[in-house]
Amino acid sequence: MSKDKFDVGVMDKSGVRIGHKKFNNNDLGFEELFTWLSNSLKTDKLFFCMEYTGIYSRKLWMFLQDHDCLLW
Repeated sequence: MSKDKFDVGVMDKSGVRIGHKKFNNNDLGFEELFTWLSNSLKTDKLFFCMEYTGIYSRKLWMFLQDHDCLLW
């Protein structure tokens, strides 16, 4: 997480890496994240784990919370 961008890595339940992408740290980037995940994965069971970086992670944290996502 940074002021302008954030990286997303996707792993399956076995820990195998299946994707990676960068997004803008804003509402448009958050929507692009959901679109990318919807097109890339065949599941609706997602668990998000993110680094706490204070104000830089807060917007994404709130977005995920508003969409009832599991977040750790």
